Amino acid sequence: MDVMTLITNLIQMVVLGFGIYKAVRHMKGKGGSIVLIFFVYAIICYFLCDLYTIATEAIMPNTRIPFGVDAVAEMGECLLMASLLNAIFRENEERLFLETVFSIIYSLAMTALWIAWSGEWTKDILGGFYFGYFIYTVVISLKKSHALSRKLRILLGVLAFAIIAAHSLVFFVPEDYEELVNNLAYVLMFIGIVWLITAAIVYLVKAIRGDSRDEAKKAVAIGFFALIWTMNTLYMSDGVMYYVADFTCSLSLLIIVYDVITLEEKKPKVLVERRARRS
Repeated sequence: MDVMTLITNLIQMVVLGFGIYKAVRHMKGKGGSIVLIFFVYAIICYFLCDLYTIATEAIMPNTRIPFGVDAVAEMGECLLMASLLNAIFRENEERLFLETVFSIIYSLAMTALWIAWSGEWTKDILGGFYFGYFIYTVVISLKKSHALSRKLRILLGVLAFAIIAAHSLVFFVPEDYEELVNNLAYVLMFIGIVWLITAAIVYLVKAIRGDSRDEAKKAVAIGFFALIWTMNTLYMSDGVMYYVADFTCSLSLLIIVYDVITLEEKKPKVLVERRARRS
């Protein structure tokens, strides 16, 4: 079994286990909510996906399974996290035409790359649907939260498509230039990771220190955008960079744990007390 796969998955499982503990503890002390319920089930799915990966690597090392239990768990985590974001931002009415178009085009391009890399049409097309829906939900949540200016959102969109273009270019350039173009894609992906994780930490600190629920919503939106970026980087990486991306994904998950708990703590006291009595 690959030692690095074991280490990165175990780190992620510890983070996810900590998230389950924090969410359940909050529900017991202050009452539950639809957001926390979606969150707990989503990270349980994530946990089971990692557990399945470790089990299959131990039993059948270096064997790629076209469609397994991990894909079902991954579908669950994406759809539940999307439902969580919909529950948080359901009251925010915005015009979302450009965000919808961006999400559709990006998801189609991303799915085409997955198919080109693996050749697993069924799994990749199905993954494109649920992961694409998760991307769409994250993108519109970022817009509804007003966490970033329109210029910054456009810049991140351009960077995302530049990464797709770089990965696509690898299939067409001469062999001598493949490594150069591939390295360019990695540079662009990790520039996005560094910026987004930094921004997510800054917004989380502001949300914890402040009293505004709107600030907590902004932290959630940035945190989930960082997560979707690190997850996509993970799917587009290989070798050492795959393990680095996996670690940044765990870091994004840890940030999200605190984002969601902080958001729940910013609820009006009357609502919290009412839910606590019911539970």
